[in-house]
Amino acid sequence: MKASIKDASPSQRAFGIQAAVASKKLQEWYSELSNWDWTDGPQGFEIPSADIRASKRRKVSLEHMTESDAEEASDIETEEYWGCLPASLVKEYVARVEDIKEDLEGLEIEDLKEKVLGKC
Repeated sequence: MKASIKDASPSQRAFGIQAAVASKKLQEWYSELSNWDWTDGPQGFEIPSADIRASKRRKVSLEHMTESDAEEASDIETEEYWGCLPASLVKEYVARVEDIKEDLEGLEIEDLKEKVLGKC
């Protein structure tokens, strides 16, 4: 491999580096998205039952709960769901996907594909 890199032209090396960076980023994004919480249990994408939602809530002792803790607990109890996920989590996912899309455009994947397919 060292010999092939050594014998490569500067444009071939640049292409190799660009492909390696793109591959690494794609693997990172795949790993990140694979670890996202998509569904929980047999209900699929339906809104979880009150029991399941309650089991996910943080258990905060009423004796030690501050006013802000009580407000937060109340917010959790009334949290809106979009399908099986809390709306707040869906919004976070949407924002992250937009970031990934912007980064993906910066990797110039289409240029890489054209070079690989011999269209350049």
